[in-house]
Amino acid sequence: MSIPSYIKFKPHSRNVLQEWKDWVSGVEILLQALDINDAQCKKAMLLHYAGPEMQARYRTFQLGPVGEGETVYSQVVNAFNIQFTPQQNVEV
Repeated sequence: MSIPSYIKFKPHSRNVLQEWKDWVSGVEILLQALDINDAQCKKAMLLHYAGPEMQARYRTFQLGPVGEGETVYSQVVNAFNIQFTPQQNVEV
């Protein structure tokens, strides 16, 4: 199977969460155009297109079992959403 090319995600900006969400939106359009609906295949394609740096980040995630109403694909997207969400310092 030949798959089309797509830009790699490079998480090096100030607004990385929004850039990530925009990038994932583009990948989801591509997956829809390729008629890829299986969650495991979607996850593999997402990580393939994301590139080596994002694959390395993915390998650091400690993901539990897939929850109700969740897929392995949505679990990975959500894990990256959390990772790219800016954290605020809280004084105690």
